[in-house]
Amino acid sequence: EVLGARLEAGLESALADAGRTGCVQRVGSMITLFFTDGPVKALDDIPPSAVEQFGAFWRAMRAGGVYLPPSQYEAWFISAAHDEGIIDQTVEVARRALA
Repeated sequence: EVLGARLEAGLESALADAGRTGCVQRVGSMITLFFTDGPVKALDDIPPSAVEQFGAFWRAMRAGGVYLPPSQYEAWFISAAHDEGIIDQTVEVARRALA
C-alpha cells in the first residue's frame, strides 16, 4: 500500500509537471495510468488518442529501463521485489517520458 501510494503520487506529480492530461487509478498494489480525464470506468471511457499516447509513453519507459505491461488495458503490479528506490526510479523515468 505504501509503495502503491508513493508511485501514484509520483505519477500524478509527473503528469502535472509535464502539463499532461491523465489520471492514475490504483487499488493497493495494482495501478494504471490513463491519458484521459478520469476516472475510467469502462473501455469506452478511453479515447483512441489516449491509447496512442500510452504507446509512446510505454516505448519511452522501456527505453528508460522500466518494463510496463504493453497494453493500456493492463494493470501494473507492485511486488515484494520492488522497494522505494525502484519506485522513485520509475517515477523519474516517467517524468522524462512525459516531458
